[in-house]
This record gives sequence, structure tokens and C-alpha cells, in this order.
Amino acid sequence: MQWSYRFRNRLNQLIAVALAATALAACVSPSVDVAPQRLVLNARPNGIAVRATDGTVFITDDLSNSVLSASEGQAFAHYVSIPTVAGQANSLSQLTFINANTLLIERFGYGSASAIFDSPAPDKVQALLGLDPSRHRLGLALAAPGKLLSSWFVKQGKQALEGGVSLLSYDASTHQVVEHDVLKGLSKPVGIVVADDTVFVSDQTQNRVVRVSLQAVLHTTQARYCGRTNPWPRSDDPGCSRHALYEMRYAQPMRHRIERYGHGAG
Repeated sequence: MQWSYRFRNRLNQLIAVALAATALAACVSPSVDVAPQRLVLNARPNGIAVRATDGTVFITDDLSNSVLSASEGQAFAHYVSIPTVAGQANSLSQLTFINANTLLIERFGYGSASAIFDSPAPDKVQALLGLDPSRHRLGLALAAPGKLLSSWFVKQGKQALEGGVSLLSYDASTHQVVEHDVLKGLSKPVGIVVADDTVFVSDQTQNRVVRVSLQAVLHTTQARYCGRTNPWPRSDDPGCSRHALYEMRYAQPMRHRIERYGHGAG
């Protein structure tokens, strides 16, 4: 999957920060000064995750179609390869931990071969079953034990992108997944993160961030509509919270601010 130079530069910065955090966590003396480390990386990184137990950094790499890992300032090395798709460019997206050791890795798929893979250990990988491969998958986050959030979009010809977020109920013993949509009305939801009881989704095409309640997402039976053209609020649509919609605007070159979009305050 091809990303912009700015995105790759930002990801490299995040990798440097993660390595610095790992080094700081390993310090036993508060008097030791640790400078951020910069490593040469022969890769095309897209996603990044940090293992909480030891601070090891994991990235998806489109160059080798694999996951690389690095710990304690060491160079990135091979961790696990992801199955390729004949006739398709490598296209790995986000990855996330579902427990102390198990990684889930998402494949973008270009509208025909998206997938999520389970990797419980180095060089071990298993595809999850029951996913819709026609969705271009981008973001991935753990929502609760056995439950994941996957952001995606679909494209039909020259029509506008239609994106959303789905909740995946995951059986670790069978690798079977039940997927149902929880957010719609997005365009290209590139990133997704869960913080406490809040889910944040970045919509690249519409240049905004959407915020919704995690509990509402976990217990919804009907997809919430988060489109910018939706009348706000609507009594006949579950919708996002009236304080949940933001728009990102560039105030000046290399700087930006988040300002309230829509209605209400708070």
C-alpha cells in the first residue's frame, strides 16, 4: 500500500519515540540520560505496535510483506511473514496485540483480498475466518477481550468511497470471526484507537476525527451514521454523539488545530 512521504516521515518519528520509550523504561537509575535512538530501516513501514510486557516495537513492512520487531535499541529484524496475494502489491495495514504475546495483523487487500492474521509467536501465522475480503482494511484496535474494531472502505467504480467501522467477535480457538458494522457514513477511515471508554476514528478523505462511546459501539445492534451530510441531530438515527464530530483544518503550513465541527459544545 502506498503512503505519502509525510505519513512515512511521521511513522519513522513514532518509531524513534517508541524506541526511546523502551530505553527509558529499561533504566533503573533516574540519573541516567537516554537520548532518542535513530535506526537505519530498510523497509516500507505502515503500522506500528508496542508490546506492553517488554517494550518491543513491531511494524508492518510492505517491502518484505512481513512484520519486523526491535527491542532495546537493536536493529529491526524479521518476526513473521504474511501470505502474499498473486498479482497484488504488498499491502499490510495496522497491527495490534490482543494479549501479552499474540499479534493481529491486517492486510489492506485492494478490494479483493483483505484479511486479518493471528500470530501467537515468531514465524507462526493463521488467517481469521469469516471476514469480507472486498473491504479495503486500514485500522485495527482491540475493543474488549475477544472483540476487535476494524476500519475499512469500499469503492464501486467512480463512486465516492464508502467507509465504516465494524466490530469483530473473535474466537481464538477456531479463528472464526463474526463481523457486524457499528459505524457508517465515513469515507476513508485510516486510523482507529481506543482510549478508556472512547473510540477515535480518523477519516482521511473528509479530514476529520470522529469520537464515539466504546460501550455504545460494543452494544449497538444498528450501525451508527457519522456522515457529515447527516442532519444534526436526528431523532430517528442513533448517530454519533452530538459532541463527537471534529474537523481538522490547517491553520498554517506545518501546523494545525482541531476545531469543533457541527453543533453543540462540550
